[in-house]
Amino acid sequence: MHRKFLSLLPIVPFIGLATFFIGSFNVMHDNALESSTYMSSVEIAVVFIHSCCSITSIPLNLLMTFIAFRHIPASFSTFGIMLKIHALVDLWTALGSSASMLRVIPIDWFVLHISYGPCGYFGATSCFITTSIMFWG
Repeated sequence: MHRKFLSLLPIVPFIGLATFFIGSFNVMHDNALESSTYMSSVEIAVVFIHSCCSITSIPLNLLMTFIAFRHIPASFSTFGIMLKIHALVDLWTALGSSASMLRVIPIDWFVLHISYGPCGYFGATSCFITTSIMFWG
């Protein structure tokens, strides 16, 4: 099983980068929404940095999960359990964060969530699910 897992590791950053570059294209051609689809250069830089961090955190967390499950000695069994849980929760959070790319805007007593990630192509329900996944971790 671990050979299949290791063979998938080089594919993960490519999928993340491809998703980011496909998502950065302007796919909304409605004139009423045209002004809302443009992002400033600062927003683009922040989204790009967030994408790079999320894309690199997924394979690193996969590697940490693999090492925690395969190479923890029996003498560290108590610490190993905590490390396994930590690795899985970090992986879960990285997946949710890279799928939603959340922007939080406080308005009086309310909080507005705007998702820049690929979940936006699948609707508001998928963005809500990925945000819940991210906050669960």
